[in-house]
Amino acid sequence: MDTVLRFAKADLTGKVVVACLGVQWLYASVASTRQVCDAVSTLFADQVALLLVDEDDDRTFCHSKDIVVGSPSVLVWYAGSEVRFRRPDWPVSPVVVGPFSFTNVENVLRAVLQQKSALKSDPGTVVDLPF
Repeated sequence: MDTVLRFAKADLTGKVVVACLGVQWLYASVASTRQVCDAVSTLFADQVALLLVDEDDDRTFCHSKDIVVGSPSVLVWYAGSEVRFRRPDWPVSPVVVGPFSFTNVENVLRAVLQQKSALKSDPGTVVDLPF
């Protein structure tokens, strides 16, 4: 858990930090992780730092965020603060639960990048997601 939070709060020169959580034994989780990695490396490599978290190895972190082990999930930090998201029919949360398509991941990252200045001045800003 300490490793995830230390990485998330590190000063990465204005980069958005994305933690992609998943497990190797569940296809939806593996496929979602692949989509997150592809989106970051293809579209956002210079703006996003990616951290892959194995939910089996870091159950303490998952439990602290109410993440069910096995659920493909994404958490995002910017300027050392956790980003919270609003999705249709979901409560506001820092955890975006998948499974993810490439387009979903792209939408999450674009929404955060568009709100960087708002997030820097007000870490409580909630980012709206279309899905």
